[in-house]
Amino acid sequence: MKTRNWIKSCAVFLLSAVPVSVSAAEYTLDFENYVTGTNTYFQGTVPAGTSGGNYAGLHTIQTAAGSVTLTTDWANWGALYPGFGYADAWSWGGGFTVSGVNAENTSAPRTTTANGIVQANGAYVHSSNDFAAVAGTTNYPDANYGLTVGGANGSSGYAILFGSADQATNGGTISFSQPVSLTSIDYTNTVGVLAVETFGDTFSQKASDGNWGALIMQGWNAAGEQVGQKVLMLHDYRVGDSIVDSWETVDLKNLETKLYDPSYYGVDASDADYQQMVQDVANGIFLANGVPYLADAGTFEDISSLTFTFNGSDAGNWGLNFPTYAALDDLVFSYLGEAIDPDDPNVPPIIPPVGPGVETNVPEPAGWLLLVLAAGLGIGIRRKK
Repeated sequence: MKTRNWIKSCAVFLLSAVPVSVSAAEYTLDFENYVTGTNTYFQGTVPAGTSGGNYAGLHTIQTAAGSVTLTTDWANWGALYPGFGYADAWSWGGGFTVSGVNAENTSAPRTTTANGIVQANGAYVHSSNDFAAVAGTTNYPDANYGLTVGGANGSSGYAILFGSADQATNGGTISFSQPVSLTSIDYTNTVGVLAVETFGDTFSQKASDGNWGALIMQGWNAAGEQVGQKVLMLHDYRVGDSIVDSWETVDLKNLETKLYDPSYYGVDASDADYQQMVQDVANGIFLANGVPYLADAGTFEDISSLTFTFNGSDAGNWGLNFPTYAALDDLVFSYLGEAIDPDDPNVPPIIPPVGPGVETNVPEPAGWLLLVLAAGLGIGIRRKK
């Protein structure tokens, strides 16, 4: 009897010591099978029977537990500018398109020469290369560099964001039908933007001129409060010298607070305004006069929507000079409070880690509990005999 009570006491103690955790199923928004055909892209459906000038289009993608919606802005130039011969011509005003483009468009040469200066060719930049994601390069940045075009991890589908040149204007929104926790996202430049960053053009400085360009991702909860921010640097010759020319994976689960170097703001670390930025970011303030600080801060938990704005050093009276395009893929997230159902075919299986440096034979706390109970049961059986 004493042995049985001892076993029960051990079980109660060990069960109370084992943390009870509920893992949520992770989903990956990868845009596969959303567009069909080679080198095609889909900008969203134009509302039928429309007669006005500006419309909001949507891309809605279903998961097993909810939906994800990406915004697209449309403009009917025929309605906005009557008498100019546009008839029923539609223009993509901004936001997201989903792309299956997997090859560089070389119908126009990459570069042209103006006043003896080699520049990116506008006809090359603003072709289907607007909708082409750079998956890798060779011999970069030579004018004859080779390009690999496609989605992250060799996939065929991805999203292209076209944003506003105004540094304070949201260029696109991703919304979730219920709050989520974000794990990671992949991003890269488009083929057209890479050419401008490499060679410059009539409007933009090339990246090697000591400038920088960034896409700022902001996370918002259901109450409309900003709770997280991450800077996705597209090119950076302010501190170091780099251009994103392949898919980059950004960890959103372990976000560290970071305010970018004072040189991005044209000041030194002792500048009073910069010190105020440091304090603001530490206090969870992400904006100044509506413009996002160049900072990573907060958390991407309890997220209902993501917004994206572009910023950079090459700007004038009309906003940013460099083309505001970027490619996104493989947004990994989980819905809050959703437990894994092993019988749900839409939930990926849990595979134990196996590989160098991974211990697979050390019992976890629950395993220790089973060992103790088994040992106790053996003791009880022996005593009974």
